[in-house]
Amino acid sequence: MRLLIIGLLLIGCSIENKIESPTINGDWIFIENPEEITIDYFGLKFKNDTLYTIHDGGLTQEGKFLVNGDTIIVSEFGEKINKTRRIKKLTKDSLILTGGIFEDKYYSRQLEFVEKLKFNEIKLTAGKCFGDCPEFNLRITDSGLIQFKPINNCKVDKEKTFTIEREKKRKIDSLFQWTYIHKLDTSKVNSAIDDWALGIEISYGNGQRIVFRTTGSYIPFRLKGIFSLIINDLRERNLI
Repeated sequence: MRLLIIGLLLIGCSIENKIESPTINGDWIFIENPEEITIDYFGLKFKNDTLYTIHDGGLTQEGKFLVNGDTIIVSEFGEKINKTRRIKKLTKDSLILTGGIFEDKYYSRQLEFVEKLKFNEIKLTAGKCFGDCPEFNLRITDSGLIQFKPINNCKVDKEKTFTIEREKKRKIDSLFQWTYIHKLDTSKVNSAIDDWALGIEISYGNGQRIVFRTTGSYIPFRLKGIFSLIINDLRERNLI
């Protein structure tokens, strides 16, 4: 009987050890407080030992971070400045941070993943800027077929039709599953008057469609990876 009890205790300990504690690493999306003003800010990214803020312009590095108990210590400028935030709550889906009188709530971006989410067609109208930005119309279908029509400042002057490489198409499909596109408020999409003007139209799902205008630096961050891949592919093909 004694051996049986010891055996059960060991099994219990081994099961307990397999239960992983929530990790702060990953992307956390800010839940807006109607009493606070936030401009172009979407959340935090904890990656390896570095903390970033997420916004439409890209990622901004805040500094190196270290978790000590319930405190996050962020070191800036070669550890010359240390900032602290306290973890009030951390689960696999939610995070609450406090600092002074502020309490910021976040949810895990893992909750935005939709496996069945697929695009039907993406249209990109690239317009003018204050320099020599390429102007063109582009259409990509769900099969990976791309129709490219140069307008101005392109390296070709005739329309091109081609199919994007399978691996790049798989990457676009994967990125699209993370776009949370049905929640995109196009009225809040930012732009800059001195940037590359872009018009974007996306058809997806069962007839849903969004249309908006923005600029190169302010493509919504959930869509930024898709359009970076497409534009880089045009450059690799020596089209722009």
